[in-house]
Amino acid sequence: MTMKHNPNQDEEFELQTKRQVWNISDWPTDVASIDYYQKIKSTSTIADDKVCPHTILLFIPGNPGCIEWYLGMLHKIVQNLGVGHAARAVSYAGHGVGAQMISVRSQADKHTETVKPYQILKSKRKANVAYTIDGQVDHKIEWFDMIVSEIMNLKRNTSDINNEMKFVFLSHSIGAHLVQRMLILRRDILYQTKQIIHLTPFHRFDPEFKWQHIFLSSVANAPHHAIRILQAFSFIAGYIPSKLIDLYLEKVGLMSQPNDRKLARELYSQPLYARNFLKLGTEEIREIPEVHDINGMRIIGNQCPTSILYCPGDHWAPLFHMHDIIQCKNDNMLPSNINVHVNKNLVHGFIVFPEMIPEVVYFVLNSIRSYKGELNEIQSKL
Repeated sequence: MTMKHNPNQDEEFELQTKRQVWNISDWPTDVASIDYYQKIKSTSTIADDKVCPHTILLFIPGNPGCIEWYLGMLHKIVQNLGVGHAARAVSYAGHGVGAQMISVRSQADKHTETVKPYQILKSKRKANVAYTIDGQVDHKIEWFDMIVSEIMNLKRNTSDINNEMKFVFLSHSIGAHLVQRMLILRRDILYQTKQIIHLTPFHRFDPEFKWQHIFLSSVANAPHHAIRILQAFSFIAGYIPSKLIDLYLEKVGLMSQPNDRKLARELYSQPLYARNFLKLGTEEIREIPEVHDINGMRIIGNQCPTSILYCPGDHWAPLFHMHDIIQCKNDNMLPSNINVHVNKNLVHGFIVFPEMIPEVVYFVLNSIRSYKGELNEIQSKL
């Protein structure tokens, strides 16, 4: 049973993060939900009542495509927004820990001695979901549709079935490009979206320095060599004592959290994951435009506001990208509700640096509440 948000003095609410694996586009995919549950004061127990949210944050990460790093940050955001808010997060197809999460071949194929033509076609289709931008966009659209069905089922148990569902898209890095593609391809998703927040977005391939462009383009145009090299490192990593890799990630990679290092170690010691990661990553560099998609940004901006966070020294989202957006707004090429900000204390991969997370949380909360006219003393809560 679920409940509509209508708290009284006899009720308390507890925020819970739940991880699951959903089958999306024929790929087992890590997903997470962050929801409020009713807590009975007198017994201090959790009832079966999940609060039916009026606003759902939909989070799409950047590479390496796994949500586990971000769940603490998302929990903090929903905790500060309060009852009535919830969050959903999704990893990329083919990006996770374990053979079932990263392997193209189905279990049926593995036990078939003679591979039939339809099985080859099925495997190619499945592979393209994980290896291509188009496939990952379709994967995220299917995830969105599954969430709509989930929320509708929640609403049927309440009296607010006719109330509008409000979605806020939150993305990091290449996730911004996936969100933009989703909203252009599916206008019904756009019409249900109330706000978009991009964190250090990689939705335009135009690094600040020419050598970066040349190097990344060279790698992207010779993906087979890059994949072989990374797979070789992954294979070797599988034989190196985990304590040594952990020490390297801590001292050289500056990853201070043991769980963050554990996930990185598990991911990159899988040669099949290395293949999926680089096949998709090199296509991103080849396919993402070198200039902003002004038409797409204008279509989205005419429907809902966007907040974008930049940081210095970011070759995926350099500051001149931000200045180009400002100029386009001044030239009336983009709507005024696309707001850009810079934080000098952040880096592109902020998510593995705990000291940076509060500032990102503050930016997200400030962005959401400013459009609601609810600017409060957010920072004091962090």
